Amino acid sequence: MMQTAPPEYPEPLFGRDREIQTLRAVVDDARHGRGKLVLVSGEAGIGKTSLIEHVVDAEAQDALVLTAACRDLTTSPPFGIWSDIFSAYQRLADDDFPPAPVVDGDLGQAGTRGELFADILNFLARLSEQLSSPGDSDIAARRPTLIVLEDLHWSDDASLELLHHLAINIEHLPVVFLGSYRDIEVTSGVPLYGRLPRLVRDSRATRLELRHIGVGAIDMLVAARYPMEAAADRQQLAAWLYSHGEGIPFFTVELLFNLEADGKLRRQGDRWRLHDLGTVRVPLLVRQFVDQRLERLTPEQAQILQLAAVIGDEIPLDLWSTLAGVDDLDLIDVIEASLQIGILHELPTLDGYRFAHALFRATLYNQLILPRRRAWHGRLGEILIAGQRPDPDIVAHHFQLAGDPRAGHWLIEAGRRAVKSFAYAMAAERFEQALSLLDQNELPASDQGWLLCDLAMTFRFADASRGLGYIDRAIHLAEDLGDEALGLYSRWCHSQIRSLRGDNALDEVNEVAAALDDRGEYPGIQRALVGPNGGSVAQAFARYGDYDRALEIAQSYLDQHPNELSADIGRAYSAIGLASAGKGDISGARRAFSQGRNAASQLRDSHLTGMLLNWELMEVVLPYDADQREARRQLAADAIAAWDRVEMPGSAGRADDESRPSTDMSVYATLLLDGAWDTAEEQARIDLEFDGMRFDALRVLCILATRRGQFSEARRYLQQALPQGASTEPSNYYFLSTLWLQRTAAELAIATGDLAMALRWADAHDAWVGWSGRTLNRAENRVIRGMIHEARGDLALAERCATEALELASDPHQPLALIEAERYLGHLALERD
Repeated sequence: MMQTAPPEYPEPLFGRDREIQTLRAVVDDARHGRGKLVLVSGEAGIGKTSLIEHVVDAEAQDALVLTAACRDLTTSPPFGIWSDIFSAYQRLADDDFPPAPVVDGDLGQAGTRGELFADILNFLARLSEQLSSPGDSDIAARRPTLIVLEDLHWSDDASLELLHHLAINIEHLPVVFLGSYRDIEVTSGVPLYGRLPRLVRDSRATRLELRHIGVGAIDMLVAARYPMEAAADRQQLAAWLYSHGEGIPFFTVELLFNLEADGKLRRQGDRWRLHDLGTVRVPLLVRQFVDQRLERLTPEQAQILQLAAVIGDEIPLDLWSTLAGVDDLDLIDVIEASLQIGILHELPTLDGYRFAHALFRATLYNQLILPRRRAWHGRLGEILIAGQRPDPDIVAHHFQLAGDPRAGHWLIEAGRRAVKSFAYAMAAERFEQALSLLDQNELPASDQGWLLCDLAMTFRFADASRGLGYIDRAIHLAEDLGDEALGLYSRWCHSQIRSLRGDNALDEVNEVAAALDDRGEYPGIQRALVGPNGGSVAQAFARYGDYDRALEIAQSYLDQHPNELSADIGRAYSAIGLASAGKGDISGARRAFSQGRNAASQLRDSHLTGMLLNWELMEVVLPYDADQREARRQLAADAIAAWDRVEMPGSAGRADDESRPSTDMSVYATLLLDGAWDTAEEQARIDLEFDGMRFDALRVLCILATRRGQFSEARRYLQQALPQGASTEPSNYYFLSTLWLQRTAAELAIATGDLAMALRWADAHDAWVGWSGRTLNRAENRVIRGMIHEARGDLALAERCATEALELASDPHQPLALIEAERYLGHLALERD
């Protein structure tokens, strides 16, 4: 069995009775299989850690306790705190316990976030079963798992997303998450700021906001720790502590420590005596407390402790020893002295130490002059890169502080790792830091060019204009350098960002396609993070509606890579599925989407899975199988579940998780089909803020405004989406949405009596459909032409159009288009009568 700490009665904690009772009640509920998230907030020194430790110590005899603290955001990798949690667990677990999921700052052994989240939740469930008493069905015998997550204000966004997922799925598990954060540091610049409202709401978290303790609580603390003969002395001391410590437990304890050190508070037998405080005013700044404590160390010991401050808030023992260059005995002396004066605490993982307070570390760090600090950070970077699997975020952090130009390389590595974890906001931050360093250090311009492309692509969904600014610089660099590979990649990125913005960039896509070799690849493009190849280019052509070109490139790419398994293979199948469905080859479309989803499943790529499910829903299920309601809803649910496993790319650089962009246009299609107009409008207004979702949002808002009779608003949305109106030439990356907008625009013109404009829109729709060779949507446009003829008073021509629509919707069978055609024929029959 896993070993737990022996039961110890925790030291009394004063002024927190309500909070203690609340936490104990939560733990008791967990024993009965009702898990919970608890969030403890307050300023630095308010006693968050003490409160949690007090309750944890009381429950340790029958609970598994795992503790970790977030690093400063500048060094935190994706999922950083969870990696520490499971590392701590693995050290404690016996062989008969389930192995911990591997989270190493990327996605560990899981291929995508969804699989990682599912693995961790399953691990907690298996662990809970193992901790239950064997053979005992009494639920009260279950041992809870207490997971303490400290300093969440420093957490990376990926770690918070995982916490959110777990917190809403532990209600039937004996698991408690105890998270703490400094509320004053939860500002718009940190991930917790945007995540916190939804985290609290969705998980129904128990929240404890710690306030300053009162003089009464301080009086009880003094009475318990420093029994005195005279009650007046105790009350005087309590009042003094309250005056100078302001009810902050950390300051209060430190003031008492200094009073003892100064001889103002002395033990006499089993009692304590308070001497005249006089005019002594103990400063509140912790720096002075630290200075006084450090006086008890030798100069050599203090210097070694300062090196620990250079490392960070947490100090791995082996790294500290290497950096200090001292033998074990010398380091042991420093550690023992530091523990004795309360500067350090031992990490729960038993492999290092942590500063008792962040301000302790800051005080020590600032005592080093700048040149010495830079030298030590440089030495730390060297030590880290000489080790196995160095953490790029931490290496970059130390090289940055050292002024070492190698920081740029490691920032790029950190950014690329973040992209692979779909942590686009973190990736953008790292890339921009790297770009600044590359500019300052005048490193090779080609390096800047590739970095500019990577940086631009992190903004392609959320801020296309910003992304294009970076890409323009990359294109100019490639031209100046004569770098063909960089030139191709930058043009590809340029086409993708322009396409997502709604511009017609098909010429650029053709230019990239022409540069690919027979295998659908380009030599020398290996440095590209999201490089062009046959699969991705074919998918772009399919999105633009150029179906023949998409089929040609995709099939050729698959033929040249018969045994390959990659995301690009999945994109090639996506292109075939889109093109086949649009041209009416239903069996070919189903087969291609199935093959693509199989590849995505083997890759454990939720992003690719979500994309394939979206398009299958839009182009196969809704047009051809809409009458199979359960199948439609299941596919929609599968798509949403897949997208829930990844960070939406549109949220790069944004902290507000309440404003999450939609997954794809299929979300709107199902909402409109089900009559959920208000929900569709709410989501569309959110998506207007994201460049990669704006076109579809305008389409939906135009449709809703037209159906509601808000014609001026509908025209405004139409103008924003298609500023050139009916004269817009094929094609558009939002090809399907453009077709939908054209039909809506024709309906809008009919409703407002502008039949000439309605006809222009109907003609434009047929031109786009003919250009692509598309079978779908021809029937719907025939109905619109019938409505135009009807409005002109020619019921015979209207009826002919409706009959043609019925024929087009019957072969291949399109249930929704059939209903529309039959309904219109019925309407015309009533008009004739």
